[in-house]
Amino acid sequence: MEGCSIKTMRKTVIRRNADGTNFTLIILFIASAFLVSSFKIAKVSSSAMVAMAMLAAFVLGSLLRGRFVLSAHPVQKGMLALLAWAFFSLLVSGVDPSKAIPPEAYAYSWAGGLSSPDFRGASFLARLLLAAFAMNFIIEAVNTERRFFKAVNWFLLFYFSVSALVLAQFALLAVWGVEVGAIRPAGGESAFRTGGHLGESSILAGVLASGYFLTVAFAIKGHPELWFPNWLVRGMCGVATIGLISTLSAAWILSVLFAFVLAGYRHLGKRGLLVIVLCVAAAGALFHAEIYESVMRKALGEVSQLNVRTYSWLAGLSIFTDHIYTGVGIGQSVFFTPEYLKDIAVRPLLNPEVFTELFLASRFPPMNTYIQWMSETGAVGLVLLFFLYYLVYRSGKRISAPEHERIVKFGIGGALIASAAAINTSPDYLYVGFLNFLAAMYAAGGRVFSRGRVEGGA
Repeated sequence: MEGCSIKTMRKTVIRRNADGTNFTLIILFIASAFLVSSFKIAKVSSSAMVAMAMLAAFVLGSLLRGRFVLSAHPVQKGMLALLAWAFFSLLVSGVDPSKAIPPEAYAYSWAGGLSSPDFRGASFLARLLLAAFAMNFIIEAVNTERRFFKAVNWFLLFYFSVSALVLAQFALLAVWGVEVGAIRPAGGESAFRTGGHLGESSILAGVLASGYFLTVAFAIKGHPELWFPNWLVRGMCGVATIGLISTLSAAWILSVLFAFVLAGYRHLGKRGLLVIVLCVAAAGALFHAEIYESVMRKALGEVSQLNVRTYSWLAGLSIFTDHIYTGVGIGQSVFFTPEYLKDIAVRPLLNPEVFTELFLASRFPPMNTYIQWMSETGAVGLVLLFFLYYLVYRSGKRISAPEHERIVKFGIGGALIASAAAINTSPDYLYVGFLNFLAAMYAAGGRVFSRGRVEGGA
């Protein structure tokens, strides 16, 4: 009896230590998500490194418990199906002669190491595995209301820090003429656009969009579990609005507005929508010239005429139609894009020297995550991706309390809607840390706040 008691106590200590370690890793993953790709070791992103640590913690914890078990949740089947198909399509690309990588690809200056034709597919499959495992790890660890709000608070802490940095950039440049981080005139325009600590304005816009809806949700109505006072949240909502507009990213700004229309009317109520309309009107009046020049005209130009981005879409669609079922293998569209671009007569737009510099001297997959994914994994891969989207959406269906709907369905779901729209203009977003975190938190929120669930745990 005494031996049984000691064994039980030992398991309890192991479980508590594992819970503490797991949540520390979640905090590190949140921090790495705000670094995006600006910090790497041996070309491995910080989010991927934390995901590796999560995998190691899971293996070690399973060994100590004496069993390897992945807790089932609604999103898990979709992730496993997506991984299995990506693996299968990559295998097919290795044995099907019609999917052989063009010999010219081996001579590209960037095609070395993990980006070489021999390893790029496997490295992208590993990235997808790590992204899926990180999502699963977060969903399992954030299994109580207290842990959910603790993760949200850490996320907002990093988000407010990034937003404050953008405001500080403007203040330092305007008052003292000191340039910190990336802030520069937009091409051919008088307005400045910010890249914050990341350097690239569109990436910063994605980061600012990731926490924007949560900030708005808490600015409209606070919550007892929130670490921050209401005045600070509302102030940071204004700062984040200015920061997002200052990126002058047409894709992300328009996607955020689209998400507000789609998610806001249902979860914010008349008062919340009125506040948003007034904020948008104020921002439009303050930045009307910049918004028109850098957002509206740019967006209209992208959809009304052929350019570098739309030519890459055409190339990706051509790859897809030639390999419609299984694609050319995950991560490998970049090797096929230059050859297809030559076939669709890109030369009226670009001279040969610019063509070589853009499409051969640098990595250039189709600049649309969905077109890139379908060209690499085929029609089945695209269907499975949308099936995963559906499972994430369905995971929140059982939330009924209005305050929880506002936080999960609007605060997190709104950011996911904006991201799903914006990645039509950029590649490789399935592996980005803040999107993986948001999807995992939406599913975790669906479990924690579902109707009839009994609260437990610390």
